[in-house]
Amino acid sequence: KKQSRARAEERKREEAEREERRFYDKHDKFEADTLQKLDKHVTRYAPLGQDRHHNKYWWFPADKGCVYVEPPLPRSAPAGAPPGEWRGGGGGGAPPGRPPPPPPAA
Repeated sequence: KKQSRARAEERKREEAEREERRFYDKHDKFEADTLQKLDKHVTRYAPLGQDRHHNKYWWFPADKGCVYVEPPLPRSAPAGAPPGEWRGGGGGGAPPGRPPPPPPAA
C-alpha cells in the first residue's frame, strides 16, 4: 500500500509540474504576442543615447537593421524648432526665404 500511495503522489506531483509548465508556456506566448502587437502601434521611443557631439542615436523595432543618427540642432535654431527643419548658418542664421530671427531680449 505504501508503494501505491507513493506512486499516486508521484503522479500527482508530475501532473502538477506539467500543468505549471503549460501555464507558463501559455503566459510566455501571450506576453510575446502582446509585445509583438504593441510594437506595431507604438510610435514614441526614447533615443538609445548621445555621443559627445550631442548626436542622438535611435533604433526602432520595426526597422531592426538600422540605427538612426539625429544631429543636434544648430545653436541659432529657435526654441522648439523641429529637428532637421532648421538650416541655420551663413549670414544671420536664417534659412533661405525667411527673415533672420529677432535679436535676443536683454
